[in-house]
Amino acid sequence: MTQNNEIDELKKRIEELEKRLEFLNAVVHKLPANIYVSNLNEKKIVWCNHKHEVSTGYTLKEASEMGFEFFQQTIHPDDLNIPEDSIQHYSSPIENDFGGIFRTRRKDSTDWKWYAGWATTFVEKEEKPVEILCVDVELSGSMHTIAQSAEALKEVLTFRNKYLIEKLTGRELEILKHVGNGLSNKMIAEELNISLLTVQTHRRNIREKLSTSNTAELVALAKESGIS
Repeated sequence: MTQNNEIDELKKRIEELEKRLEFLNAVVHKLPANIYVSNLNEKKIVWCNHKHEVSTGYTLKEASEMGFEFFQQTIHPDDLNIPEDSIQHYSSPIENDFGGIFRTRRKDSTDWKWYAGWATTFVEKEEKPVEILCVDVELSGSMHTIAQSAEALKEVLTFRNKYLIEKLTGRELEILKHVGNGLSNKMIAEELNISLLTVQTHRRNIREKLSTSNTAELVALAKESGIS
C-alpha cells in the first residue's frame, strides 16, 4: 500500500469515527432521561447530558461547582436519603447497581416531579468505585401506560414494605398484624396476654423501624405487605 493510499485510508477511518461520535452524542443528549456522572469522593457531578441541564435548570459547570449542594437544592428534602444512600452503597458495595424513586424540581421552580433513577459503577480505582453513571427518568406527567405503571409501582411498594418488615421481630410482626386488623392496644394486649405498656413499647419500636408516624400509616403498610 502506497503512502497516499495509507493517508486516504486513515482519513476514511477518521471520518467514520467522527460520524460515529456525532451519532453517539446525538443519542446521549436527546435521550428522554437525565444522564450524568457523579464523583463519589468529591460528591459532585462531573459530566451530564443536555437533558439534565434543561430538566434541572443548572449547567454542568454550575452543578459541578455546587458539589453536594446541587442535590440538596434539586431533590425533595424527604428524598435526600437517595443520593446519601447511594454514596454509602458504593463505599462498601454489595451489588454493583443502585436505584431509587425520588422527587426533584427545576431551578427556581416550586413544582416537584417524580423520577426513577439507576446508577452503576463507571470508573474504578484499586477495585473501588470512584465515579458512577446515573440515569434518571421522569415519571410525573410522562406515563401513557397508566394501568401498567400503577401495577409496577404497586409491586415496588410491596417489595419495599417487605424489606422494611424484615427488620421486625416475631412479636412485632404479631402486633403489626393485629394493628392492621384494627385492634386497639388494649385488645392486642388481651389477645397476646401481655401488658398494655409492652404493646405500646412494641408499637413505638415498630413505627421507628418502619419510619411511620401514625396508626393509619401502619395499617396501610400492613395491608400493602399482605400480613393483615
